[in-house]
Amino acid sequence: MRNQQIEKRKNGEYGVIGDLTFDSVVEVEKEGFDAISESDGQLKLNLAEVKLCSSAALALLLSWKRQAKKQEKALQFTDTPPVLLALIKGAGLQVILDV
Repeated sequence: MRNQQIEKRKNGEYGVIGDLTFDSVVEVEKEGFDAISESDGQLKLNLAEVKLCSSAALALLLSWKRQAKKQEKALQFTDTPPVLLALIKGAGLQVILDV
């Protein structure tokens, strides 16, 4: 089993689990695209279980936002861990990523 994945939860929310680094974001990006496509117009991605992350995580979140916008769907990130929040704020992306 991989160390990172996206899982659908009973409440309709999706959880992002594991590391978001240069080694993992390509596969996880596709799973996020699938979740966006399957959503009914509004999607919540819970980031509470993201462990290790790098600047690649920022590119990933922006990619998901672009994909959601292209499909005219709302995407919200919830429970952003402090390490990822620090990267987002350091890059000045908190308004764009809505965290």
